[in-house]
Amino acid sequence: MLARASGLTASALRFYDDCGLLTPARVDPLTGYRYYTEGQRERARLIRRLRAIEMPLESISEILSGDLGRAERMLDAHVGELNRRAVEAAVVAESIKRTLAMDERIALPARLLAEAFEQVRSAAANSREIPVLAGILLEATGNSLTLTATDRYRLSTRTLVSRDRQGDDWTLVVDSGHLAPIIDWLRDMDEIHAAPTDHGLLLTAAASAADDAFAGVGSGAAAADAEAPGGAVADADAAADGAAAAADAEAPGGAAAAADSPALDSPAAPAAAVAAVADATAATAAAADAVTGAGSAVGAGGGVGGERRCLVIDESFPDYRAVLSGLGPVRTRVLTARMPLLALLERGCSTVRFEVGATGIAVSGKRLPATVTGCAIDLFFEVATLLPAIDTAVGPDLMFDIAAADRPVVIRSATDGDLTTLAMPTWQPTNG
Repeated sequence: MLARASGLTASALRFYDDCGLLTPARVDPLTGYRYYTEGQRERARLIRRLRAIEMPLESISEILSGDLGRAERMLDAHVGELNRRAVEAAVVAESIKRTLAMDERIALPARLLAEAFEQVRSAAANSREIPVLAGILLEATGNSLTLTATDRYRLSTRTLVSRDRQGDDWTLVVDSGHLAPIIDWLRDMDEIHAAPTDHGLLLTAAASAADDAFAGVGSGAAAADAEAPGGAVADADAAADGAAAAADAEAPGGAAAAADSPALDSPAAPAAAVAAVADATAATAAAADAVTGAGSAVGAGGGVGGERRCLVIDESFPDYRAVLSGLGPVRTRVLTARMPLLALLERGCSTVRFEVGATGIAVSGKRLPATVTGCAIDLFFEVATLLPAIDTAVGPDLMFDIAAADRPVVIRSATDGDLTTLAMPTWQPTNG
């Protein structure tokens, strides 16, 4: 019988009949039993083998149409696609394994982390005289991640609320000098998982492009089967004995269609297509073996695809909280628009004078509207210290909290206080 000879189940034979892919030579009008010719046995076997490598039904029909060149090209293209998906699957699987192994991780919006890195790193030192000052301190505590950097003249700190948190609290210092490509990569991600490892900070995309591509692996065949009349699904992996039993159960009185039963003519699969399918099956198996070790190389160096590693500086970060707690009471508070102030600072002077009065401020003699609370005061800033703090600030309006002319000035958004920057005033220039 065809079921036993081909390795297809009776339900699969019905399904391929409904699809027009393997039409019986004759159907008994009384019992509905299907009869096939000897020549259709090889076609049935080819269909089973093609479905075993996830070849879509419409492609199977073309492959078996008799055009050998067309069949070989389609098989090569399909195997190439399977190889690509296998590599992507290895990447995703390796990433998932590492994620599962993370005892301490925090989930964050990737674009928000990119923004925080960009803002805070402006306060990191450009020189390596004190190496740790060229880094950014990351502190995962509770449900948040705090980023802090300081070069002793500026200090920036921003706290991000996590989407999810696992494990104990942790801290480390990442090297700000290597963050530029990572920041660019983060801007294209949705959610990121950050976790400390023995080799630095590991950033893993929760939903990478590889995940999206891999989501379609094997879906073509399943989708085609799902559309079959009556919802029948072809079980290409059924054992021959099981297929025979199913066929026997269908036949009235246990009768079965013999392989050599007389029947009408039907198109036979070309012998060349048999060889082509055999070659494609072997190539797919070889590709699976080649992909086995692909995942082990993922993430070497800076990472690929859905993950990146940040280099760390293995030194103790200064106690910046002691600086914040020792600022003293605020004597003067200034609220002003960010962009006009930024435009004045970008004019190229090395030092600017801030004259804070009751009705506004003057920056090197240029008046700016501002709301001032507290006493009048004069300050001087190095533009190289103040400009990055204003440039990376959050929101259209800024708040300056001033304790004294020789104490750090706290700069933060008037509407969003999760980014705080300290800028140290300088001495009045000798030319007044």
